[in-house]
Amino acid sequence: MHDSLATYLPRWTKRVVLGTGGRDPLGLSRITHALTGELLRGIITTTRNARYYSIYCWILRNIAETENLQDDDAFARAFRRREAAFALATMLDPERRPNVVPVGVTKVRAALEGADDELSLDLRLLSNPYGGYGQNYNGSMFALGLWEREADGFDEIAGDDAELLALAVEESVAKTPFGRKRAWTHERVSLKDLRRSAAAMSLDALRSPAHEVERDTLIKLLFGRSDRLPGEADIRRRLTLTWILWVIRRYEAAQLRCRSGKKLEWTLLYGPLYFGVINDGEDAVVSVELPPALIDNCDHWRLFCAQQHLTVAHEGALRALLEVASLSDSGLEISDAIELLVNDDFRAFVDARTGTPGTTPAKLLDALGLREPPTVHGPDEINASRSILHPLSENRLCWQAKGPEQHLAQSLMQLASLYARWRALPDNAAVNWLRRDAGDEPWVGNRLRFIDAWFDERCTWEQAATVLLNHLVDRHQTVLWDKGDLRKCWLTYEDGRVHHVRDLQPGFRSSRFPNAVWMLRDLGLVEDGDEHSNEEPDEEPDDEDEYAYEDEGADEDEQDAGLRLTPLGEALLSELEEQ
Repeated sequence: MHDSLATYLPRWTKRVVLGTGGRDPLGLSRITHALTGELLRGIITTTRNARYYSIYCWILRNIAETENLQDDDAFARAFRRREAAFALATMLDPERRPNVVPVGVTKVRAALEGADDELSLDLRLLSNPYGGYGQNYNGSMFALGLWEREADGFDEIAGDDAELLALAVEESVAKTPFGRKRAWTHERVSLKDLRRSAAAMSLDALRSPAHEVERDTLIKLLFGRSDRLPGEADIRRRLTLTWILWVIRRYEAAQLRCRSGKKLEWTLLYGPLYFGVINDGEDAVVSVELPPALIDNCDHWRLFCAQQHLTVAHEGALRALLEVASLSDSGLEISDAIELLVNDDFRAFVDARTGTPGTTPAKLLDALGLREPPTVHGPDEINASRSILHPLSENRLCWQAKGPEQHLAQSLMQLASLYARWRALPDNAAVNWLRRDAGDEPWVGNRLRFIDAWFDERCTWEQAATVLLNHLVDRHQTVLWDKGDLRKCWLTYEDGRVHHVRDLQPGFRSSRFPNAVWMLRDLGLVEDGDEHSNEEPDEEPDDEDEYAYEDEGADEDEQDAGLRLTPLGEALLSELEEQ
């Protein structure tokens, strides 16, 4: 038996994010989606251009008023012609910021590269027949109350907000050659006409004073401040967007860079909200005190952060099991896998983090300041004694392990770190809401109790790992059967042996904060210090389970000058604070 598995397995030096479609072997995304759906309803990981809400309202209204369509195919063709015109116009807009691109940008670029005097509007931007509306924005717009559908009918705009947005776009389009010639009724459009119409039809047009009414309507809509009586989700979205503006201002006040690139979720969410500090990646760490009006909403986001740490810890342990199971064609019993995993490399990793040789589960809890199961929730005390830079903080127990032994060790230590913070739950509305909503789904409220047994000095790492890995295998099998598709598995469990099926890459699920920031930038509330230096992005993401929160060692964008509030954003934040 080898002391280390390094002989067999490659050592990863950087976290690689793969496609994530259906990548949820333990069903841990369900709680995440429940939280983000409550806190940022109407903004998901596939919606980032604020003007699409207006454009799609106009398209639905324009089709209803100008065409008498009888079947879905005709409606889809009419929809595509209009959507394609706005996409082409966006790329033709000479004032467009490089990072503002339409849905289906690859198809749009190809169409423009082969263009002569005319462009085809029969351009299917995505696989969905209704393009970005059908694939990305439809559900979000429904959540915002912007459309409805009568029985056996087509989608139609609904409510005053949708009408105002459609009319605002109509006013700008009507003044263009595209609008005056009703070019949407034709299969082809003049390239010259579309160029002359580009400034008014571009996704980036909201920055222009000419589109102030449309921009203000969108701001009121997303901040739940329109004439429509806001619901609970509207208020939660407003509070979340207000938090983003507040944190950006706080960075400015501290003269620290509010990073907008790969570290955006760390900058705006995990650092200031979960750990109570702002930090620009250097040694400077500044404590922040939450605004009283945002505390309840922030409590919900703290649970979101905790769920992500729980997810990475569980998936990291399952990853370790899969890595050793892949070494045997006949599979491994869990006891054999633990014998391979809990070795000298495992123990050296744990000892290095605690600074104490011979660390046991009980000694790890002692290093976290625990002598018995906590009974009072005290995040402030925990933050004070175990800062964000502490080697046993959740932040430092995410991505630094290398190899299956360290992956398992890191996962067990991260669960212990979560245990110290969440074993005794706070008595607040967020916890009570999630407790009711989660039921038996895994979250910090029901997945940390097994660590109570670690206080027994006789508890070994082998015993702790056995409990965890058996649970994960059982959970994987339960989720697999719930999916109803036995092909979507990472392992099979037969005759007490685990068989590797495919590798697993753990990752935090997206908070939707990056998409919210994109919209705040579109609306002129936030700006990047050097927006025009950014490269054009590729196609928009097409999977809501997109992973986020990059490895601490990930390359930093040196051109990231940081986010800051615009005068309009500062004025809105001040107005919100007065309410």
